[in-house]
Amino acid sequence: AAGVINEEQCATALAFVGIETGGEEPSNAGNRATGLLKFCVKYHRIRAIHVTPTVLVNGIEAPDISSGWTCDQFLEKLKSL
Repeated sequence: AAGVINEEQCATALAFVGIETGGEEPSNAGNRATGLLKFCVKYHRIRAIHVTPTVLVNGIEAPDISSGWTCDQFLEKLKSL
C-alpha cells in the first residue's frame, strides 16, 4: 500500500537520524534529528506558527496545503511554483 514502509526502510530511517534500536537504556541526549527539529520549531515560532499543518513554501504560508495530501499532490504543488 502507498505510504506504508517495511521494517528495513524503518530501520534505515532510524539509523539516518542516529536512533539506536536496541540494547541501550533510553536517554534524552538527542540525535541528528534533534537539531533539525529545534531549528524548525524556532523558525515557525518566529513566524507565529504554533499549530500544524501550517506549511511554508519558500518562506510563504501555503494555506491550500493539507496534512491529508498524497505525495503526488505535494509534487504537483511544487511543480506549479
